[in-house]
Amino acid sequence: MNYSTIFDDNGNPTNPIDSNAVQTILNALSSSGIHDAVVSGLELKIKDPELQNIAKTKVDEFHIKFVSDPTDGELDKTKVKEHPENRALLEQSRMQYRILNCREVIDRHQELTEPKSNWKYQIIWIGHNLSSLESPLEFAVQLRTHLGDYGLLKQYDQTQEDKLVLISVDR
Repeated sequence: MNYSTIFDDNGNPTNPIDSNAVQTILNALSSSGIHDAVVSGLELKIKDPELQNIAKTKVDEFHIKFVSDPTDGELDKTKVKEHPENRALLEQSRMQYRILNCREVIDRHQELTEPKSNWKYQIIWIGHNLSSLESPLEFAVQLRTHLGDYGLLKQYDQTQEDKLVLISVDR
């Protein structure tokens, strides 16, 4: 599925994925014979003046990329299981415990005008070591407001080998 949010002049989505949109998607999948669809990734483009203020970017539009990963231990697994829709899917099928992790957030100005090698990501996550994670807390907290009850905030600690270990997950 390729979905793009359409914004009105005030920056409000005119075609949000609300409960009616979710039902339309489920009906389309069901009528096409697809009864189990695994999400491998999700890309969103959002407008948020508060994120612009926090990140000090030229524009208030951001491109966000999520990638489906196996859960990172019991803390992640517990949060996945807590969500009623996930719980139903896990009980009714042999779905694996997976989670959509935010891998990249870039402001649209950079994305459209700069070579990728010069991008300064607002959030970047490319592995479980200290040098591969950039995620300012204030930015992450504000970004989570766009994700409803699916938004989780993870906290990591650093080991002596500069590895990251998940220590908390908050909804």
